[in-house]
Amino acid sequence: MNNKQKLITAGICAVPIVILAAIGANLPENREEEPVSVTTSTLTEPSEHGTSQYVDYIYYKAKEDAVTATDEDLQAALTWLKENTENYFSSQEYMELTMYYGELLEMKYKGTNNEYEKLGWQAYKTIKFVYREVESVSDEATQDNLNELKEMVLNAEDIITTTSITEAGTTTSPSSESLLDEETARKLIVSILKENMQNGFGDNCNVEYNEELDSYVVSAWNDGLAEYAMFGEDLTEWNNLIDSLKSTSESLLTSIRQLDPDANITLNVLNDLNTDNVILTVYNGAVVYNARNDS
Repeated sequence: MNNKQKLITAGICAVPIVILAAIGANLPENREEEPVSVTTSTLTEPSEHGTSQYVDYIYYKAKEDAVTATDEDLQAALTWLKENTENYFSSQEYMELTMYYGELLEMKYKGTNNEYEKLGWQAYKTIKFVYREVESVSDEATQDNLNELKEMVLNAEDIITTTSITEAGTTTSPSSESLLDEETARKLIVSILKENMQNGFGDNCNVEYNEELDSYVVSAWNDGLAEYAMFGEDLTEWNNLIDSLKSTSESLLTSIRQLDPDANITLNVLNDLNTDNVILTVYNGAVVYNARNDS
């Protein structure tokens, strides 16, 4: 396998796995001005992440969602923040989720000056400058804010008990999915999958949700990979790539099921000479097709 193909395996193995409210009196201390006002009826998700525009979108999305957020939704936000204190900066998606859940809490409790309002603002301000690459995680100011946020989160009392009673009388734990509608969750998952697969395949990958298969379908290819997979005498590197893809598929599945508990991933490696043909398929971490075995 050539050096470029070896980088595919290295890139995939190195993927960090990791899986999104008004302004007035009595704001938490040092609260900055509200982003430039937009009409919620025209609120649309920017195509480019990591920008000031996307930070503003998260702010207004959380503000809008806070109007109808239930105690269960708010507890789910708090629970996620408590369970991910070491993951806030682990990926772009986690930074977005941290800001969103923070602003959901702040905006819901706006004007109360209680611990949830303060905690929410702390989460938002801790992340947003690093998210926009104005500051880095290692900066002293960022670390000070992060340590304060962790302390606030871990000391925060639950909004409701950690289990909620359903109408049927069973107990369920609140989860982050209750804060995301189906369309938003799918867009976020597609973004997560594409960003991670680009670490190994660059722009040679497509990601979509397939309704018929009830699966997120990832298709990827690389120059010369098919020829090596089908006709190479030494299969060591090909088998290493398969193992890497299996591991990546399992890790990604764990990550996206935080957003959609029923999510499935179909990972197809395509023939670079004819991308209509699949040479390897990994479904939820298991190899279900290997063209080399059928040759």
